[in-house]
Amino acid sequence: MTRKPVWVMTMMLLLTGALGVVFGVQRVKAGGGIYIKANGGIEPTTAPISTSDNFTYTFAGTITQPITVERDNIVIDGGGFILRNPADIPAFNNNGISLDGRSNVTMKNVTIRAFWMGIQFKTATNNTVLGVTITKSYHGMRLINSHGNEIRESNISANYHDGIQLYSSNNNSIYKNTLLNKDYAIRVEDSFYNHITENGIKQNKDGIVLIESSHNAIIGNRIIRNEEGLWIFDSFNNVIYQNHFINNTQQVISLDSQNSWDNGVEGNYWGDYEERYPDALEMDESGIWDTPYFIDENNQDHYPIIPEFPPFLILPLITIVTLLIVAVYKHALSGSLGQKSKSFSKRAFQI
Repeated sequence: MTRKPVWVMTMMLLLTGALGVVFGVQRVKAGGGIYIKANGGIEPTTAPISTSDNFTYTFAGTITQPITVERDNIVIDGGGFILRNPADIPAFNNNGISLDGRSNVTMKNVTIRAFWMGIQFKTATNNTVLGVTITKSYHGMRLINSHGNEIRESNISANYHDGIQLYSSNNNSIYKNTLLNKDYAIRVEDSFYNHITENGIKQNKDGIVLIESSHNAIIGNRIIRNEEGLWIFDSFNNVIYQNHFINNTQQVISLDSQNSWDNGVEGNYWGDYEERYPDALEMDESGIWDTPYFIDENNQDHYPIIPEFPPFLILPLITIVTLLIVAVYKHALSGSLGQKSKSFSKRAFQI
């Protein structure tokens, strides 16, 4: 007779504890944080964010609470300050900046640190992320059913899982970012007509992942020292050219996919090309190898690029040559002056 009440009480305590955890998370999410309201106001009013026109919102110091944006057509300027989780480790479902249904919001010049998600877009359109650093978070940035957004010139690195995720999101631009993360740099799933261009993608498990995604453009990226440079599954009609695949454990893994690896004139630079095709020759001084780079029967780069002299080395080499010329000139001048001095001394002694 006594066992049933004890069992019931134990279950009630466990259930109460579980509900307490659930509702505790909900209370933190609902009651905590900073809100940029639809009417232009800031809650709480003590938050270190200022605006004089309800258009530009500028950080006035470090912020240690998540920000929810409820207003369209604004600029959020971090002013070089940090938005961070005070625990300095990611907490589940605790996002740095959340934009749900927002449009024409620009976020710039801020470092976001140690959140579950650095920035999250849901059904958001035509927003811009510019010059933002996201680090030590679990996920860098996620776009869900969000279209026409631009992520550029940002540093999304040293996050525990990934850099940028696109889910069911179309016509977005990911341009000139640095991505160095634990698992993958960019993941594109069920997404179309996105442009991924001129990014530095280094030392991730996977550089770029495409899953059931088509008609995307991957152009001019430097994909270096990842385990897999590009991982593709069930994706078609993507265009992939002018990229540099260098020192990846596997340059490309393509499964059940067929894509274009050149634009009919240029393909990609493959760091292992000469090792794989030691007898290949340049086609008519075109800077293109004469042997296609074979990925599988459905995927070949027909115009693999021969690397030109790296432009980033030109200025350092000019500087080194200039310094050498100056050094040689000074040495020669010093020797000439020494000889003249000795000659003058001899004549003086003779006199």
